Amino acid sequence: MKEDILFNKIFDQLFPIHRSIVGPGIRKSLKIIKKYINIKIEKVPTGSKVFDWKVPKEWELKEGYIKYKNKIILNAKKNNLSVINYSSSVIKFIELKELKKKIYTHPKIKKATPYVTSYYKSNWGFCMSENQKKKLKNGRYYIKIKTKKKNGYLNYGEAKLKGNSKKIFLLSTFICHPSMANNELSGPLTLIGLYNKISKWKNRNLNYNFLLNPETIGSIVYIKKNLITLKNKVHSGSVLTCMGGNYNNLSYFKSR
Repeated sequence: MKEDILFNKIFDQLFPIHRSIVGPGIRKSLKIIKKYINIKIEKVPTGSKVFDWKVPKEWELKEGYIKYKNKIILNAKKNNLSVINYSSSVIKFIELKELKKKIYTHPKIKKATPYVTSYYKSNWGFCMSENQKKKLKNGRYYIKIKTKKKNGYLNYGEAKLKGNSKKIFLLSTFICHPSMANNELSGPLTLIGLYNKISKWKNRNLNYNFLLNPETIGSIVYIKKNLITLKNKVHSGSVLTCMGGNYNNLSYFKSR
């Protein structure tokens, strides 16, 4: 029961934060998690070359909404997914026909707001449910997306528990998607629980490393920085994601 209360508390702290792959949302989330497990927060500068990838600029959403006849009908303050992640800024009046071209919906799940990203390509747009989109009336809309892109750092967090051997069991999870409980927060919460449980083991044969990073660029950064150690010392590991379903429906996928 105490664990349930603790995890509910952590969930409530993390869920509202607007995260992306690089930016203040990641740092804020990692600082909260640091209160519960002993992670070291690492940083890699914007522009750093990692294999054939490059760390992008930090992105922060300041404001995003659609207004019709002076009434706000979609607001990112109420739903983090309302503006596509890494959207460019835009402020203008627009007719419905043109606006619909910049609205993303899920074609099959009519009630759901999709999560759409444009990390590495300049774009702007909004996300809403298909049901909401169908209710939009003909006319002129006022749209505003205010974002900030700047040089900064990609952040990830890592905690380590020592064992009796030199081999490592690597547990990793992602911490970049906003407002998606199963896809995103189930992994970090499970990782916190495993860290606290394994830390109480009196004898650990393997070393246990716990990684929280933004996908996919965060994983590539981590591999680049730790390539030799990973090749020589990793015994095995697991990626924790989408773990919030019913027990009978949980899946385990073996690596190649």
